Amino acid sequence: MAKGVWGIDVSKSSIKAVRLQPDKEGNIELTNIEIIEYTPSESRDEASLDQEIRIAVNTLVSRNKFKKDIVAVSLPGHAIFNRFVKIPPVNRDRIDSVIKYEAQQHIPFPIEEVIWVYQVIENNYRPDQEIDVVFFAIKKEVVDQFLALMSVSNLSVDIVQFAPVALYNFAMHQMPLVFSKEGMVIIDMGANNSDLVLVEGNRFWIRNLPIVGNTITKSIQDKLEVSYADAERLKTTTTAGQTQEAAKIFGAIQSVLKDLASEIHRSIGFYKSLVSGRTVNFKNLVLAGNATKMIYFEEFLSQRLQLAVSKLSTLNHIDVSEKVDKVILDKNLPSLGVAFGLSLQALGLTPSRINLMPPELIRVKTISRKKIFVSVIMVVLIMISVLLYLSAKTAIEQLGEIDLEMQEIIMGAERTNKTFLELQKIQEKEKYLETISSIGTGRDTYIKVFNAMNNIESLVKNILAPAKGYIEKGNDDDFKVVGLNEKNRIWILNIKMEMVPDVLNFSAICAVVARQKSNDDFDPVASQDFIKEKMLKQLAQEFGVTEPKLSLMDTKPVPKLLTKDEQSMMGAEGTEEENELKPKYYRFLIQLAIPIKIK
Repeated sequence: MAKGVWGIDVSKSSIKAVRLQPDKEGNIELTNIEIIEYTPSESRDEASLDQEIRIAVNTLVSRNKFKKDIVAVSLPGHAIFNRFVKIPPVNRDRIDSVIKYEAQQHIPFPIEEVIWVYQVIENNYRPDQEIDVVFFAIKKEVVDQFLALMSVSNLSVDIVQFAPVALYNFAMHQMPLVFSKEGMVIIDMGANNSDLVLVEGNRFWIRNLPIVGNTITKSIQDKLEVSYADAERLKTTTTAGQTQEAAKIFGAIQSVLKDLASEIHRSIGFYKSLVSGRTVNFKNLVLAGNATKMIYFEEFLSQRLQLAVSKLSTLNHIDVSEKVDKVILDKNLPSLGVAFGLSLQALGLTPSRINLMPPELIRVKTISRKKIFVSVIMVVLIMISVLLYLSAKTAIEQLGEIDLEMQEIIMGAERTNKTFLELQKIQEKEKYLETISSIGTGRDTYIKVFNAMNNIESLVKNILAPAKGYIEKGNDDDFKVVGLNEKNRIWILNIKMEMVPDVLNFSAICAVVARQKSNDDFDPVASQDFIKEKMLKQLAQEFGVTEPKLSLMDTKPVPKLLTKDEQSMMGAEGTEEENELKPKYYRFLIQLAIPIKIK
């Protein structure tokens, strides 16, 4: 019987795994589903999350046998760097060298610090037509840390893939005709991660969205003043038949859904700008992930985006074994798209087959497979030698020569193994020396950060005043100047910097005057865009990194600017009198990982 394959989706809230088994006729059968959830938590540090993942992987390995199966695992979408580029028309035998040059120009990290792969967009190119290529890149340390978590539980991984690419593979396998004819938008929303995949024929583009399932849960918690656990229950169990309850829930999440629709619309517009010169129409929206099952989610996005909505809620071209619990499958199928996409890639049935396994690990696995093959050959040769020895003396003499050759092969293999072990020791010493050499690196990074902050024009550095230097009593123009200056300022309430190997983790709490729409509603998106334009873009350019992470801290504007310590002592809501004050402010959390360059 052919080998089975496992697709294992590792997220911040659970591990979801499926096993597929091909038969002799080429049919694919689902033989097992495993869903292992972690302990629910509103906030969890990285160490605690790693421990939860280790426990879940141990549980998965203890329940199943993986010895002969191919295993494909996923990395979250927020770790991806992906970009479309065009390369000159060249022969396929030269395409690797051309693409390597392009990768060095477009990937915003030192090329030796990343694992990068590419995929040529297949098309009927004319001889003089440029070739479309999409790059995928991820830092080596992210993959190494992830594989270390898997190896602790003795789970041998063969394929590492990005979660949104795996979801694209599953969707293409399930609905190939739909995807080949019309543009498609796919949203996979989980508790802690949301991925957007735009599909146009055999092209696809990926973006990680800032709005996740927990964002909606917290909105219900704040608006209805209930516990986090109760908010999660109301989100997942409320139905349209519960008229009064459903109205409350929708009222609590409507603003979040509007922001989500705006993010999707903005992403579609950005993609269209990348492919200027041709018309792109997206007509369908596919929903995946458990968070998309909440009340009115489908109807709201369909109406807001003017797209026909469908769900990945049935299996096409995959049989289901009698051993699989159909109730569990039907309940969780919307969240199993990534796991199915991984397992289909392991079977070689997907359009995208990129593998982010480090090249050195791929070589080790290849050598291991060859050792098994050589061992089998040796056994066969020994059996043949015995038969020939019994048949004739001439044959025995020939076998003696074969035996000498085999001894040379064995001795060569032993020398190769010894060299491999010595190289491992050298690599360990090199890693130790690199650690020592990095001590003291980046000591001037703190000063560079403050210099960069000081160069940002919008930061508050002095007392606001009109052009003549003072405010004249009764002079309305003076007060207008002060108000305009205040609107175009960014207040820094808190700064925190922490040095870790090769990176300075910088975070700051800042605030701006809340922008308003024409209907006087407050507009957090416009406020956020102001900070991105005036501050984040400059920081990103200064340190050569991608755009920093920006998180809105307030569900509604606050009347006072408080530091973190003042918030804990006084509370952030304010009195009714204070809440009527103007201007009001939105506070944001900025997080930026600044690479420390070794001189």
